Parts: sequence; C-alpha cells; structure tokens
Amino acid sequence: MKKKIFLIITRLDAGGSSEAVLAIKNGLSEKYDISVLSGPGDRKPDILVPSLQRETNPVKDLRALIELINILKEHRPDIVQTNTSKAGFIGRWAAKFAGINRIIHMPHGHVFYGYEFSGIKTKLFLLLEKLSAPITGILIALTQGEKNESLLLGVGKPEQWEIVHPCVDKTEMTPKRTREEVRRELNIPDSAVVIGCVARLVPVKGVIYLVEAAALLEKLAAEETRYLVVGDGPLGQEIKSKVFSLGLTNRFIFTGMRNDVPDMMSAMDIYVQPSLNEGMGKTLVQAHAAGLPIVASRVQGIPDVVAEGKTGFLVPPADALGLSEKISALVSSPELRKQMGGAGKESVLRKENGLEYFGKERMLYLIDKIYENISR
Repeated sequence: MKKKIFLIITRLDAGGSSEAVLAIKNGLSEKYDISVLSGPGDRKPDILVPSLQRETNPVKDLRALIELINILKEHRPDIVQTNTSKAGFIGRWAAKFAGINRIIHMPHGHVFYGYEFSGIKTKLFLLLEKLSAPITGILIALTQGEKNESLLLGVGKPEQWEIVHPCVDKTEMTPKRTREEVRRELNIPDSAVVIGCVARLVPVKGVIYLVEAAALLEKLAAEETRYLVVGDGPLGQEIKSKVFSLGLTNRFIFTGMRNDVPDMMSAMDIYVQPSLNEGMGKTLVQAHAAGLPIVASRVQGIPDVVAEGKTGFLVPPADALGLSEKISALVSSPELRKQMGGAGKESVLRKENGLEYFGKERMLYLIDKIYENISR
C-alpha cells in the first residue's frame, strides 16, 4: 500500500513554491498517494481548506487550524509536509494535534528580513518558526544560505535541516526565438548593451534600486544601454514614475508579465537581481543558463547560485551605487561578460550523481530520500 502524503500550502497560485509542490505531487505520485491541500487560490487543490489565507486574521487562522485538524483526523496521512510560512505554522500544529508525528516543513525561503512587514510582525514570524521547529522532523531549505541564516536566528537544529534546490525545467531555459527577433520586437538596437531584470514589482524585489543605479550609470558608462524589466506588480506605476523623474524613459522598457522569459533573456547582455531577500531565485538559474553574467544582492540564497567574481558580482542589498559600479564593469567589458556568462552557464548546467543539479529529477530524488528517511 502506498504511503499517504499531504502537502499543505497557503495558496496554489503562480509562483515558485506552488510549482515545487505540484512538481512533487506529479513526480512522485507513482510511489506515494499524494494530495495537495490549500486555501482558495488560482488553482484548485485536491482538498480545499476554506479559511486558510495569506493575510493574518486571528479568527480565520483559528478556523483554518480547526479545519485542518478535522481533515487530518479523517484522512490520517502518514506524512504531512507544510510549505511556506502561514501554512507551515498552522499545518504543523494541526498535524501535531491530529496525532501525526511525521512532519516536514519547507519554508521556500525565509521571511526574516527584506519584506515590508513591520518589525513586530517579522519578530512574530521568527518566534512562530522557533516554536514550531521542535515538533518538526525535517526542515527543508532551498539553499545553504537559507539553512545558515535560519540556524543563526535559532530556527531548528543543524541535524534537522536538509537542502533541496527548486527545479528549473529545461523548457524554462530554452528560448524559442533568436536574440535578433526579440530585440526587433522590443525596438532595441543591435549595438545596445541590455541590462535585464525579471521580477514581480513589489518592494522585496528591489527593482527601484536598479532604476537608481541606472541614473548613476549614466555618468559611468559611455556605451549605449537599455534596461529591460519583465514583470508587473503594485509598484509598477511608482517605478515608472521614478524612471520618468530621472529622465530615463528612453532607456527603460517595461514588458509587463510575460510567459516567454527565456526569449526575453536572449535579448539581454547582463542580468540584475537587486532583491532585498530571495530564497534562491529561479530566474538566476535561467539567466546563467542563458549565458548571462549576473549582478545581484548578497542575500539569503543568491550566493548559492551566483559565485562572486566568477559568474557575477554580489553587492549589499539596497545599494544602488554598488549595483551601478558592478554593472558598469560588465557594460564596459564584453570579454568579462563572456567569461562570467560562460562560467555561470557551466555552473547551473552541471550534474551531480548523473542528475542535472537544478533539474526536476534531482529535486524529486532528494525529496524521495527525505520521505524514506522520516518513515523509518
């Protein structure tokens, strides 16, 4: 008989954590009986938890806890794996109260800095993680950086933590159009050096610092440059207004949300990730796979992908001057771009034990090992 596994996540929407949960369900369903539980979202889960939501609401959160306890008591899964912060706290305690002892938690990157939460809310999140760690059998980090920072803040013990990189499918790294075709669509001159960024336009992604860096770069770089921003979000208008106020409208191209990120990256020469916090960043893997050197913030999981001085440059978060200096070094040197871009491509396409390092098969292999270990 297959072991029954419940994967609990706050919402099944567009995003890396949801994609990882669905990849686990679809990839390991032959070996395990896997069900996905979530609150209302863009996609329908196997089992709906009506009161589970991302926003903090004590009444609904308590209701979600009770709903989950009842569901878990009814179905009696062998293993419960919670995903992301809210579902992680409520789901783990629901499993504990339902008498389930095999509990796994995968935060998909911590939220202990860089977000627009108040200091009190951030401290609350950290406290809840500390309280929940002792009832958790295994904690799964996306990167060594996430594990190290979590341990430094007192979340869990070293022996509890495992590292499983999120997978990036080959289709997400393969453009369907040529560089020339994409540049023609976007009206970008062949001679321009294109600095690109793919991100939700929300505070934690730090795109505003790329805009400030662009203004500084105008004084540093003699080459013709363009900035290609792929993505949308609540800060979109504010960022565009900043671009206008700095006189950079003719330099920036905002595409909005796109489903052809590899194509967009084929038009770029340099990739920038100015995040204030980042669990890992799938787009970093995509950018390196496209042969792009990267300038990024030195936060959480980013140094696990970008090797300082080898595949790109790392700067402190919210450092527009640092970004501009490192971007300038790459803009002015095609040789350095080629060298770092090549090293980055080799890094993300490498194999370990015959499996692609960031491939789906390796992620599923590591998750399967965790399920086997916790079942002993």
